[in-house]
Amino acid sequence: MQCLPITMIIKLKMPESLSHLITSNKLKQIEKEYSQRLLKSSQTVAELQTTITSLREENSRQQLAAERQLQEAVGRCEDEKRLLIRDNDRSMKVIKEIFNTFVFLLYCKR
Repeated sequence: MQCLPITMIIKLKMPESLSHLITSNKLKQIEKEYSQRLLKSSQTVAELQTTITSLREENSRQQLAAERQLQEAVGRCEDEKRLLIRDNDRSMKVIKEIFNTFVFLLYCKR
């Protein structure tokens, strides 16, 4: 007499409807597990999309703020440049007046 594995014995003695029921239950369990995995994956994708959107918006705000700060800095530099040019022009005018005074005094002494 040949010995059969237990699984074979169970399968041999199990009615067809019971075997079908077990297979059906296993398939339902697998379907449930994959549905849960799909739901979790969908939630993760939604969270990541929300995070990406938030990061893009924050990046846009920061870029606008940086551009505004740059424009303000450029404006301050332009203002400073104008002040330096004005001060230089005034200084040059004073130096020319002093020079002309010395030239006048030099001619007067001769």
